[in-house]
Amino acid sequence: MGKTPPETEARYPDVFDLRAQQEWQDKDSETPSYWIKNQQPPAGLLYHYTTLDAFTKILSSSCLWASGVRYLNDSQEITAGLDHLSETVTKRTAERSQDKILSQVYKVISSRLRSARGILSSSGPTEAAPLDYYVTCFSDDGGDRLSQWRAYGGVGAGAAIGFDSEALRLLRPKAGLARLVQTIYDDSVARPHTAKFLDQLESVALKKADGAAEPETAVIPAAWMLFGTLIDEVTTRVKHEAFREEREWRVAVTPKDEQPIQVRASNEGLIPYVEISVPDGPYFLPIAEIMVGPSSRQELNVLAINTLLKNRGYPASIQVRSSKVPFRT
Repeated sequence: MGKTPPETEARYPDVFDLRAQQEWQDKDSETPSYWIKNQQPPAGLLYHYTTLDAFTKILSSSCLWASGVRYLNDSQEITAGLDHLSETVTKRTAERSQDKILSQVYKVISSRLRSARGILSSSGPTEAAPLDYYVTCFSDDGGDRLSQWRAYGGVGAGAAIGFDSEALRLLRPKAGLARLVQTIYDDSVARPHTAKFLDQLESVALKKADGAAEPETAVIPAAWMLFGTLIDEVTTRVKHEAFREEREWRVAVTPKDEQPIQVRASNEGLIPYVEISVPDGPYFLPIAEIMVGPSSRQELNVLAINTLLKNRGYPASIQVRSSKVPFRT
């Protein structure tokens, strides 16, 4: 049986210690980039739309599933971020062509980009460009949007689980790192942050080159590693503008080698995933309310969900509400 999670994340100082941020600081950067620093969660709740079958499994296990990012429903998942980076890198490469050190840096960066694109057509992750992360998706749309019910909520016969947004930062896999991030749909918003990251990367590279016996060689490891960090972060967060109305936030998970990777079946095929939960539990998931989808059995589903919550020992304070969307299924 689960129990209520702690009110503070003070017990878990490493929950959102992003590996890349630690590495960045090791590379003498004074200020973490926007792309890798922790974000302040939004006020209010974040909603996870799901089918009733998945909903019952979530409550029974006190776990959420973070799906492999390459298996999500956006056909341009990852590539939208890579396209954004390619545009910026192409411009920077031309601007730095007369600087011997920075020219070498952008040769390394361009190679890293090609490696990342190459994995999209491969059968699995590679050491050169892992892109091996998993996400659980949420929305700050209030939990009752028709397009979300159609796409993710069982065509109305589902539920939107409202989570305490601050407490979501506690979630993590058994072995790995996680962070709560907001999706970006506007390239013009992402561009200045990417430029700042590259400014910092250049500064690190120039420090590595200064006084080195072979300065052009000395910059290669830092440029390769740091730009790989940027690839992971940008491809996690930048999405096509057509998905803007989803108002998405994500818990993005980077698993360690010892993290079990499971596979589930969906209507589209098989999807690798990892389980995430509040660590050192079992704790209940930080659920504040449940919105029941607009199906023909809505009233009965409300009754059944209340019964399930009671049977699983969840707090009586969780509100179960009915969708107001006039959509028949």
